[in-house]
Amino acid sequence: FSKMNFTFNYSVGINFGYSVVISAIQIAIIEGYRTILLTGVDSRYLARKNYFAGAESSVGFVNESFIANPRSFMEPVLVALQIAAESIDAQIIDCTPNGSLRFIKKGIYTHTYLEV
Repeated sequence: FSKMNFTFNYSVGINFGYSVVISAIQIAIIEGYRTILLTGVDSRYLARKNYFAGAESSVGFVNESFIANPRSFMEPVLVALQIAAESIDAQIIDCTPNGSLRFIKKGIYTHTYLEV
């Protein structure tokens, strides 16, 4: 199953990529949203079990390759999803403060407006 193929149709299925954000974007588009704003997709881990906050002691396996550079896994998939989304006039905009993604359109989200 290729992590680079996406559908915007529940009956065909959802691609989960390397992150739940991949499936969340597809679901938002299926539900009719055409501007998808990302926040909290920093694509980096500050500590080995950073993404298990509160449950570190119960985690037995950590994918060391992934946490060493999650951006190298996630960003190519996000870019492919961005291209697929463009084909149906949807856009993905990364508004993550200090996020490490570089090839996803950037924006700044505030409570009152979006700057692109």
